[in-house]
Amino acid sequence: ESLEIITGLWAGHPFSYRGKHHSVDTDGLATPKPPPPVQQPRIPIWVVGAWNRPQSMRRAIKYDGIIPNVLEDGSHVAVTPDHVAEMTAHIHTVRPDPIDVIVEGSTSPASTDDRARLAGWATAGATWWLETMWNVMDDASQVMDRIAAGPTRG
Repeated sequence: ESLEIITGLWAGHPFSYRGKHHSVDTDGLATPKPPPPVQQPRIPIWVVGAWNRPQSMRRAIKYDGIIPNVLEDGSHVAVTPDHVAEMTAHIHTVRPDPIDVIVEGSTSPASTDDRARLAGWATAGATWWLETMWNVMDDASQVMDRIAAGPTRG
C-alpha cells in the first residue's frame, strides 16, 4: 500500500487511496499539495524482491529497481551473482522494460580482488553497487574516510 500511496502523491493531482492499512485523501490536507517531481514518470523506487517468493517479486518488478534478497528454508542467505543472474533472467521473461538491479556490500578502494568481484556482479546483471558499512553504523568517521577514498580502482 505504501508504494501505491507514494506513487499517487507524486502524481501532482488530487489523490485518494483507501486500503486495508492506510487511507489518504489529499483534499483533506491542510497544507498545499506538493508539485509533482521533475523526474517523470516519478522518482525511481527501488524495492526489495525476495527470490522464490512470487508475491515479493511481482511487487518489486512493478517498480524501477530491485534489491535482491534470497530466502532458503525460511532464512536469509547471502545473495550471490548466481542468484542475481537467475533473478534477472526471470525478470526479463515477465518485464520487457529495463530495471535497476541493486546489490550491496563493502569494498576496499585499492583492491584488485574487489574490482573483479564488482565485475562479476555486473556480468550477473547488477546495474548498481551500494557501498554499505552496516558494521560501523555508530562510527561516522569510518564512513567519511571510506567516502573520501572514492570508488574501488584496483
